[in-house]
Parts: sequence; C-alpha cells; structure tokens
Amino acid sequence: MSEVHEIANDLMAFGLTRNQATIFAFLIFGGSCDAEGISNLTRIAREEVYRILKKLERVGYIDVMPDRPTRYAAASIKKIIDSQIAELESRKKSLEDKAVNLLSKLEKMKKVHDEEESAGIRFNITLGRKRGYSILTKMWSNAEREILYTTSKSGLRRAILLDYHPFNVAKECNRRGVTIRVLSDIDQSNLEETKAVRKLCQLRHVKDQNSHLHIIDGRQVMVGIVVHDSDPSVDVDACDLLTNAPDYVSVMVNFFEAMWNSAIESKERISELKGDDR
Repeated sequence: MSEVHEIANDLMAFGLTRNQATIFAFLIFGGSCDAEGISNLTRIAREEVYRILKKLERVGYIDVMPDRPTRYAAASIKKIIDSQIAELESRKKSLEDKAVNLLSKLEKMKKVHDEEESAGIRFNITLGRKRGYSILTKMWSNAEREILYTTSKSGLRRAILLDYHPFNVAKECNRRGVTIRVLSDIDQSNLEETKAVRKLCQLRHVKDQNSHLHIIDGRQVMVGIVVHDSDPSVDVDACDLLTNAPDYVSVMVNFFEAMWNSAIESKERISELKGDDR
C-alpha cells in the first residue's frame, strides 16, 4: 500500500481530499473493485466510500461497471491532471479579470478623491449654536447673489432677538444686492419677529418646519436639526453639517425650491393669524 499512499499524496495537490485521493490511487493500482472491498482495503468507512465514489463518478474521475455488486474503476489519471489544470487556468483568468477591474475602480476612486481635494471639497461638523452662527455670519457676509434659509418658529425669533445671529448682516446683504429667501413656521408666538424679518427678505410659511438650512450662492450648505428648540435664547448643543460638495448642495437647493413653491406667502399667513384673533 506504500505506492497507494505515495500517489495519494501527489493527487492531493490536484484538489482531491486525502480519502478521495486514497480511493482513486487504490483503484489505479488494484484495478476495479466494489465499495465493500475498497472500504476493507483502505480502512475508510463504507458510508464515506459511497459518498466519495458518487462524487468521483460525478466529475468523471471513475468509471462505474454494471456488475453485481457494482464495481468501480479509475479513469485516466491524465484526465484529473488536465481537469485541474484547466480549472486553475480558469481561476487564474478570473482573478486576472477581477484584478484589472479592481485596479480600474481604485484608479477612478483616486481620481475622484484627487479632484475633490483639488477643488477643496469638504465636509465639516460644527457643534454648538454660537459656533454655528459665527461660521454662518461669515458665510452670509461673503454671499454674492442669494441666501436660501429655512428655520423653525423659534429660529425665526432668534433671527431678531440674538445679537450674534447671522440675520444681523441681512441689511448689509441687501445693500450688496444679495437676495434672501426664508422659509419658517409662522404662528402667534413669532408674529412680531415675522414682521421684522419680512422687511429684509422674502418670507414664506411652512407648517411644522423644524430643520435649519443655509444655502449660500448655490455653493455652500449648512444643515441641521435642533431637537430642543423651545427657548430661542438657549445655546443648545446643535450639530450641523457644513459642506461645499456640488452634488449635495444641488440636492439641498432642489429641496428648498420644492418647499418654497408649496409654501404660503408670509403676508397671507399674517392675515390668517390676525383673522384668528378676531
């Protein structure tokens, strides 16, 4: 059996398990044999022998002889070698194709990354209302064409009540010819501030508006949501995203315009609220 074990070890290099290789090598040296004989001589359990024989038959490595009991014979060993080499060549070709695809993807990603770096694209997170307003004030001050702004009902009050709110530079923006459009939830709680705000910008009403969004010249966006927004004077731990990524800015502009087109003119909303008082 030493020859059987030696050839079995070599056959394992071609993708066969030890028991598969042992049975195949046994059939090479011993000739045709039934399953019970294979089991007795190789000392592999009969159930395992049957499973292996079925698999070797399925891939064409053994021939089945219609005797009683059924006998099995090894096919050409060259068939195994050729089959395994063909499979390895196929895998090699597949890996080469995947490698080309992977390198192409990496090159494209690197190119996009480099373009973003060269264009100065950034995504920054700002924490705290005062810090956010400080950044926004600079953004408003540098605006050249248009400012799009959404805020909550308390946010509209802050625009007038807080001396560090970016809306404090609205007059300066008007003098430079910068258009300001604002969307907010207008109700009795911010009616007086609404009247003051609409003197400096175009203002429309959106019910339950609770996000705040600033879009500057269609080039920069700061966006965030304040959960605890009842007191306009409190500096809550607001969290905002600031970016100049063109695709993101474009989405936010479309979002604003969709809301703007369905919003109610502030003058009409004020008339509704005054009617509620009567």
